[in-house]
Amino acid sequence: MLSAPSDPPAPHPVSRTPSRRPDSGGLGGGRGARNGRASGRARGRWTTLAALGAAGLALTACGSIADVEAAPHAADPDCAPVMIALPDSIGEAGQRETNAQATAVFGEPSRAVVRCGVEPPGPSSEHCVSADGVDWLAVEEDGATWRLISYGREPAVEVLIDTEEISSSSVMLGMARPTKRIEADERCPSVEQSIEDVEGSDSAG
Repeated sequence: MLSAPSDPPAPHPVSRTPSRRPDSGGLGGGRGARNGRASGRARGRWTTLAALGAAGLALTACGSIADVEAAPHAADPDCAPVMIALPDSIGEAGQRETNAQATAVFGEPSRAVVRCGVEPPGPSSEHCVSADGVDWLAVEEDGATWRLISYGREPAVEVLIDTEEISSSSVMLGMARPTKRIEADERCPSVEQSIEDVEGSDSAG
């Protein structure tokens, strides 16, 4: 079951292991940077009813309603078109109701968690993947849990995924159309893979 970081760190240049790359099965080999404006704005934390995962990740559901904390800028008007355009499902994971503005969860247990209104990332050395016209920074949270952050769009869209349960390529393709509702001002300085590359890879290496 997917869980979410209690306090996602603001993206910044970090070292990464070259072998950890997205592939057809998902980031990390499972199955599945825009110049930031005021970086002092606090990033929200996702609340939890139960802690899951080795990194203290958290996201649970009460019945069929997922408990998710909204992103800091969830009330941004540009998030509304994104949420309206979300698909009913990604792969075999159907969209579920949440208790927070500009959020969505796919799958029960959760496979992907969407939050619109996170702080746009600045230039970063994190792996950048382009999928159907949308650039995503791919940040490994822990093991099979990865965080995708749209690049060059404000507000930014964040998707936390469990790559053992859902394909990262399916998530990026499924989120491309809604994310494009927010105009892109920049592209990643260096796009290391496209979605075709992701789909054509055999493994993460």
